Amino acid sequence: MCSNNKRKTNRKPSSVGSMVRIGAPVAGSMLGSTINPIFGGVIGGVIGSIFAEMYTSVAESKYTERRLKMIENYVGVNLDVFKDNIDNLTEHEHYMLKKIVRFHFFEVLPELTPATTKMIVSYVIENSKRTAQEQVIEILCQLNAFDYLVLTRMKRVIQDKYDNDYTRVCEWTDFSPVLRKTSKEGEISRLRISDMEALTVVDENDNVNTGLTTEINAIAISYTKLSHVKVISKWYRTYTGMNTDTNIDQFLITPFGKQILEYIDLENDESDDQIISLGLDLIKLGDPTDQPK
Repeated sequence: MCSNNKRKTNRKPSSVGSMVRIGAPVAGSMLGSTINPIFGGVIGGVIGSIFAEMYTSVAESKYTERRLKMIENYVGVNLDVFKDNIDNLTEHEHYMLKKIVRFHFFEVLPELTPATTKMIVSYVIENSKRTAQEQVIEILCQLNAFDYLVLTRMKRVIQDKYDNDYTRVCEWTDFSPVLRKTSKEGEISRLRISDMEALTVVDENDNVNTGLTTEINAIAISYTKLSHVKVISKWYRTYTGMNTDTNIDQFLITPFGKQILEYIDLENDESDDQIISLGLDLIKLGDPTDQPK
């Protein structure tokens, strides 16, 4: 008589509870020797339900392990404090931590992982600052690679021209990354946000430079976004006639913005920080060009 009681393998978890039981040990034993099993178990216990998502592909598990290792390295000798504080999270704090951890492992682009790593560790260890940090988490979870490019340049300018003073009023002429020749005599101006978000860059044959156009448009959108989420607080001049509130003439770094900028590490940053220079005939603007620059 044949038996049909063969053990089935690779069965999908039937409930969230079983995913937690699977996910937590997995987090503590990723590639065994490379991750501290104590650390992996600690972080896995907090987010076991989402760690089960790591292994949807070999590639993703590789990237996820790198991100876990980043947290472990940043925690360093504070592992006991990290573990104790996680054990004492309130329900509210547990889900706030879970939000930034999920973003760190499964959504954020690699450029922003150093910032999300520092945010996770800071939220757990510096428990007296969690109320303010929750707003920073909400902001971080909305940022993309172009936002990171803008923030990196912003931090460089503050470091080089403002002596690392985040309380000073910032002038747009110091931060605009796009220079434009405005006359045949070689006069130069820095483009305003309203110009940057609507322009098209072309060559001598009127062919569109799609890459450069997209980069400039995206940088303009990022500044508008950073103002909207209150990384910066901006002011702009108004003139007789048509105006747009997307422009920036001056801005301040908000306390939340300062904290995010402090999470960005310029020493290991390899992003391109060069000024974009455009010739007199190599730009088309989507709105009137007779506004003061």
